[in-house]
Amino acid sequence: MDLSICSLLYGDHRDLALRCLGSLTLSGVSGIQSDVRDIRVGMNKVCGGTRAYVELWASKVSESCDFPVITFERLGSFRPTKYPMMRRMFWYPGRALGDYVMWFDDDSYVVPRRHSPQS
Repeated sequence: MDLSICSLLYGDHRDLALRCLGSLTLSGVSGIQSDVRDIRVGMNKVCGGTRAYVELWASKVSESCDFPVITFERLGSFRPTKYPMMRRMFWYPGRALGDYVMWFDDDSYVVPRRHSPQS
């Protein structure tokens, strides 16, 4: 499998960014890293706290995994919209998307798998 994981963050919602990106880390993405081509994080007019968190998170994930984390930021729009950023993330020059794409808006996240007790 060749998977690109994409997430789009917006505005002054650091709590949503923490939950969304943190859930990717906690979900064991490093355990499937041979299947992950890259992670792409878009930021539409985010606050400084969110930007700092994304930069730290991206650095740590890139260091611990065998794939890059690519960040995209839109600063100058009064109305930052989802689909222009999505297109920019999908058609990044020099790096095609994986065969499969997993998309997360900032209010979505991965729920950890619960292991049932062995009988």
